[in-house]
Amino acid sequence: MRFTKISVLSAFALAIGSAFPAIAQDAPKPIVPDVREHGIVTRVLDGDTVWLKLSNGKMRQVRFMSIQAMEHGECHDAEVTKRVSDMILGKEIRLESFSSSIKSRGRLYRYLSYKAEDGVWRDVSAQLVADGLVLPMLNPDEWTYNWYYMAFSQRAAERGIGMFNTTTCGVGPDQDIPLALSVKWDADGVDTHNGNTEHIKITNNGDKSINLANWWVRDSGLQGPKGHSFTFPKNTIVKPGESIFVHPDKGRRTKTDYYMGDHGPIFENVLTGKIFMGDGGYLFDPQGDLRAWQQYPVINVGDTAPGGETDPTNPDGTLNPTTGLPYSFTDLPSGEVLVSDGLTTLRLPSDSLI
Repeated sequence: MRFTKISVLSAFALAIGSAFPAIAQDAPKPIVPDVREHGIVTRVLDGDTVWLKLSNGKMRQVRFMSIQAMEHGECHDAEVTKRVSDMILGKEIRLESFSSSIKSRGRLYRYLSYKAEDGVWRDVSAQLVADGLVLPMLNPDEWTYNWYYMAFSQRAAERGIGMFNTTTCGVGPDQDIPLALSVKWDADGVDTHNGNTEHIKITNNGDKSINLANWWVRDSGLQGPKGHSFTFPKNTIVKPGESIFVHPDKGRRTKTDYYMGDHGPIFENVLTGKIFMGDGGYLFDPQGDLRAWQQYPVINVGDTAPGGETDPTNPDGTLNPTTGLPYSFTDLPSGEVLVSDGLTTLRLPSDSLI
């Protein structure tokens, strides 16, 4: 997944000269959530949950749709909580969803956006995902931004920013040992009957053994005692060139196979039609650094979103009169610019020609 360095002008010409006619002729109209309400953010609880006062005067707790921030006290929690506070605390926000009844543990489950200085509503989660501060946790019912969230996260991982900087929390144990993680996400046969045929595979690609005691793995879903996570016990030794496997359901532990407990299958199966779905596996060291991961399916630069899914940098389809392109972020890390033609998103390096 490498970005080709091209000029901003060339990107504009590419988008306007080829992508726009395709959109006009072939692409279905993006499907935008039609349940909308407004409120003021009164308190930020963490990187994916806030309190707000709705326009009708009611106080409600709101959980951000389709992302997962780290839990209180974990590495990365303080950074993303501050980022959310800086963006929206005390500001008017817009809540969106397909369904007005969708909730998460009693909280409203919504996409949140704020009105930027240019008058365009910006999706909060898209910025958090693009900066690598949260994980995408795709939703099969509220799917309008799924493809984009995964694409933005994979770009962040490629650049090694946010959670994908493996030393964010400091130099960790055995930082010199390269580890690889892969996910078998499709269980054999009927998924619900064969959960343990899913697994996370961790391979030691170094030249010495590593002890993964107190390291832990998870999928994109909730982390915690009852979530989709597993902490390795003492003396979990992985020798050079060898692998161990973590299965989601019950089983008898061996030197190579470990079991999360009574979960059944936990990994989302891939969907690539109108509803895009994927997931990921993640390995954290004891201090909370993300050390190895796999997100699937891989979205390559130049791939296009499924027809109907909406670019969260441009949820209302507003065009910038200067460029003829949708509005998009201009405050990404390292001065990079996000250029979008409504279906395809490219991130251009800061030294691109204008």
